[in-house]
Amino acid sequence: MKVLVLGGGYCQLNMIKRLKYEGHYLILVDYLKNNPSKKYADEHHCVSTFDTPAVLELMIKSKAEAVITMGTDQPVLTAASVAKEIGIPFYVDPDIALAVTNKRIMKAQFDRNHIPTANYRLITREFTERNVLGIKFPAVLKPVDSQGQRGIFIVQNINDIRMHIDETLDYSRESKVLLEEYYPNDEITVSGWVHEDKAYIISVVDRVTMEKGNRIGICIAHNYPSLHFSKYREDIYSITQSIVTGFGIKEGPLYFQYLIGDRGIIVNEIAMRIGGAYEDIAIPIYSDIDILGLVMSSSLGMKNELQKLYDYDIDDKPVSLSVQMFFIRPGLVSYTTPINELLELDGVENALYIVSEGNKIGNIENATARAGYFIVRGADYKDTLNKVDKVFEKLQIKDSDGKNMVIKYSEYENKYKFI
Repeated sequence: MKVLVLGGGYCQLNMIKRLKYEGHYLILVDYLKNNPSKKYADEHHCVSTFDTPAVLELMIKSKAEAVITMGTDQPVLTAASVAKEIGIPFYVDPDIALAVTNKRIMKAQFDRNHIPTANYRLITREFTERNVLGIKFPAVLKPVDSQGQRGIFIVQNINDIRMHIDETLDYSRESKVLLEEYYPNDEITVSGWVHEDKAYIISVVDRVTMEKGNRIGICIAHNYPSLHFSKYREDIYSITQSIVTGFGIKEGPLYFQYLIGDRGIIVNEIAMRIGGAYEDIAIPIYSDIDILGLVMSSSLGMKNELQKLYDYDIDDKPVSLSVQMFFIRPGLVSYTTPINELLELDGVENALYIVSEGNKIGNIENATARAGYFIVRGADYKDTLNKVDKVFEKLQIKDSDGKNMVIKYSEYENKYKFI
């Protein structure tokens, strides 16, 4: 089958390899000339995955029979729009895809369906103090239609908004940005699948993030199972189903981010894709559910085998797992520990470098600055984190002066903790 693939980044890599292994003809769409998936594709076109008309034109010219994306947010809308225009299968229609990729529409849907979320305003570059009345500072400034923590800032006052709003708008195709009250929190991520309007939760993980000056929300780890799950189980299931019902989601993957603080759970944002923390690898380890296979089948118009989903009990898999997305300090990369030496360590399930020797690394501004990842499995939470420590002891990415550039999770402001 001729398949148009939207996005050639590292979070799409496993899907692209698998599609190729299964014998599909791959037409890769990615605006970057040198992307990690290019070598596995039969064709590569330097087109933005956000450019729906250009993708549609390419789809028609290439006579592609299917369109697919997996671990990126905004291209879900492009895929849904193109699929509907041509009349081929995709797991979500454009109206719902727009609602789960545009925070302006998403927030309105939360309000309409009484789904708890942070108090917010939509403001333009020409906003006045009157436009933000009722917002308590600190607050968070976000693009309404971006991804990867691009253009997100924590702001303390009106002057901070004015200082950062232009950069936030640089990451948006709209004229308005989202300003919402900052809710001190721990963050959890809910992954699962929707079938016939019903949400099937596969995992609830703790999403550990860094705070880098006034930039927040950059993920450094996913830890499974969440330390919050037992306390908030009923709320998690109830809110998740309320979102699915309220947004009219019929079928497809769910990836919902919730914040837990002194007012309980509020919803940060939602998506209909596999998470960008390599959930396509992690979820089968602790659930035996092939979440990537479900996305592929739904996108290619094939029937999904859902019996494992029906039978799955989230409490029946006593597995502890940590996905570490590590970052490095600025400098010129001159050496990396051979990846096979990391894979030989106890508990390491998977590992990959995004940087390589000769790369010049700048400051961390968003999630695109990741240097790589590794996935560790342990007997329990403490055992897993001990094994994570062992990997960081082994992991070396050296600069031209021979200094290790790797930032360990314990160096961030947001520390791991036991509840």
